[in-house]
Amino acid sequence: MQKLGTLNFATKSLSGKQISTLVGNLTSEQLQSYINKINEAKVSSNGLFNANIAQDYSNAIQDLEAKQAALLLSTQGLTNAQVAETLAVNESNLAVNYQAMADAGLLKAKQSLTAAQAQQTLRTAAPQTSDRTVRELHSLRIPRGPDKDKNSSCDS
Repeated sequence: MQKLGTLNFATKSLSGKQISTLVGNLTSEQLQSYINKINEAKVSSNGLFNANIAQDYSNAIQDLEAKQAALLLSTQGLTNAQVAETLAVNESNLAVNYQAMADAGLLKAKQSLTAAQAQQTLRTAAPQTSDRTVRELHSLRIPRGPDKDKNSSCDS
């Protein structure tokens, strides 16, 4: 294992698997170079996070795999939302970004969040639900949500 103690990032919150993912085949010098680029972007932004800094962070990590980038950004104090926004600069697919974050171990409640998002989408996307949709929602135990027509509820 490389000497990680000399690098400027906090590994205390990372598991051994996450550290291995982060380091991958990078040398400590390469990893420190990425950290330096991220810190330069952070300093130039005066601690503010906006579209410009997301672009700067994205440029700093552009040669890393998405899950390595997600982990490295998290070790530099970025929130999951900031990590997701930074990853989105180069990858517009939100699902791919969240999958990279999940693979990196940054999203512990991914399945619950996904189920909640699915429920919300199903409730709001089809206010005029067909009988088949009502049956599907009922089989998933998802209420249709508020509706003026109370006779066609999933609870029937």
